[in-house]
Amino acid sequence: MDQVQKVTLADCILPDMEFYFKNKKSNKQIVGFNGNKKKELSGKEACVASLDYTIHGFALFKSSLLKTDFFQKMLLIPINM
Repeated sequence: MDQVQKVTLADCILPDMEFYFKNKKSNKQIVGFNGNKKKELSGKEACVASLDYTIHGFALFKSSLLKTDFFQKMLLIPINM
């Protein structure tokens, strides 16, 4: 997955997600954008797709994005992270 990020220079990647329910053999999965793992979305497209769980909200972000002044103030992250 990190290789995809390096090639595409994506700010964020979405791993496959599987809901877990005890004693259930086939759990629901959310994989890619309607099953397409190669689809690249803009921030706006991703936001809209997340509203109805076409994509999930569990994402891996570049740490450099979280270290920006905006996110530090919003998330209360210490400046010397």
